[in-house]
Amino acid sequence: MNTHTSVTVHYFAVLRDQANASAETIPLLLGDTPLSVYERLAQRHGFLLGSHDLRMAVNDEFVAGDHVLKSDDQLVFIPPVAGG
Repeated sequence: MNTHTSVTVHYFAVLRDQANASAETIPLLLGDTPLSVYERLAQRHGFLLGSHDLRMAVNDEFVAGDHVLKSDDQLVFIPPVAGG
């Protein structure tokens, strides 16, 4: 049985700049959600955006912040974008 579980997190726009990466794979903790992962990553990378400012997607589908993640999920944090 594989006890090493992880998710791949993809960053865009300001989050990509603050993380200095477009993606990273992180360990998945039991019961992790997009919100819990974002909180850990915000502390690590110093993200300035609050989780309420983000859209979140798992495996190409928008999800709520309390969606329970599974190993090998692809998690995307999408910050607000300015346009004109």
